[in-house]
Amino acid sequence: MSCGFVLLSSSMFLADAQLSAVDSLIDNMSLVQEDDEGIEDLFKPSKIPNPQFQRLFQCLQHKAFHPEDPLPAIERHLLEILRTPGPVETRCRAALDKVKSCFPLQESSKMKEQVTAQHVFPDA
Repeated sequence: MSCGFVLLSSSMFLADAQLSAVDSLIDNMSLVQEDDEGIEDLFKPSKIPNPQFQRLFQCLQHKAFHPEDPLPAIERHLLEILRTPGPVETRCRAALDKVKSCFPLQESSKMKEQVTAQHVFPDA
């Protein structure tokens, strides 16, 4: 009979340095900037059109007028909408470097080859 609990290995828990690095990154990702004049919202969703809809309409319009041509590149103003606000990017740079050092990337070993019906029934 199983009680429903999963045993976790010690490798699944984060070290204090890793937790601190992630907490610092989250704190620095705030989209609100406070200064002497008050609070400024760096990302105003009510003033920004939905980039997904804008791109969709751009593609629909292009295909309506030029059905044989390939789709155009994404318009520059749509890319600007998706860009991280400058102050947030500046604040996060040091925290991102700390996260990179705490979570080094390692190449994984080759995954086990998947057995398919062609392997099991080669004559079929």
